[in-house]
Amino acid sequence: MGHASMHTSSLNLVTNIPASVNWPASGIRIGDKVQISNDQFRVGNRFVFHTGTATRWSPAPVPATWTAASLEAGLAAVSEVGECLSPDEGLGRFVQMPRPQFDNRSICAYAAAPIDDLSHWLLDMRPDPDWPSRLLGLGPGLTPSGDDFIGGMMIAFHGIGDGRIAKNIWRVAAPHAVTATNAVSRAHLQSAAEGYGSAALHEVLSAILCGRGEDIRSAIERAVAIGHTSGWDALAGAVTAVRMRSAIKGETR
Repeated sequence: MGHASMHTSSLNLVTNIPASVNWPASGIRIGDKVQISNDQFRVGNRFVFHTGTATRWSPAPVPATWTAASLEAGLAAVSEVGECLSPDEGLGRFVQMPRPQFDNRSICAYAAAPIDDLSHWLLDMRPDPDWPSRLLGLGPGLTPSGDDFIGGMMIAFHGIGDGRIAKNIWRVAAPHAVTATNAVSRAHLQSAAEGYGSAALHEVLSAILCGRGEDIRSAIERAVAIGHTSGWDALAGAVTAVRMRSAIKGETR
């Protein structure tokens, strides 16, 4: 929950409360009891938030006009932006193609093998994959880089009409997520498994699929403003997913 500048997603409640409000100073504490009804929720003994006029957000569908050619153009544009902007921290450098050389001490170097294993598993669905235990919880932060990468993949597969693949990813990852990561990140992963991420990530995905090179840089800049590296991590997962589409489907569009 936050003020109007908070990024839009299925897990955020955006309010008209001023950005200047200091929640801890106002009396809200971690662990306060929350009571929810149809049109309001109460936090602790002091705050009641009315939701009767709230609207439910959902991402705009990806335009059905995208083609294999437009996707190729979009992927080339996002790789070019990634070469200029992707940080050394997190997994953002996976947006680049061809894949750059990683410093052996970087999180990208550690993540490369499980990401490749995840990609290979998507091609042949071998039983008992071990990529979830090596990716989930990888990296610092409330939503670790490995979690955000997996979430970005699931969101992208939904966006390109392959929700079944996203659900297969979550089917094998969910049991590991119980112990490998935290409750906040699990909630984001569950939402991603249903096809929901940040509005900014959905905008980037549409721009990539439709090959709108003129929009991609500004859309990426909005998406990667989320978290420390979460935006880049999720984008890297999404880009990896759309690159794999033809190989998984065995066809081009």
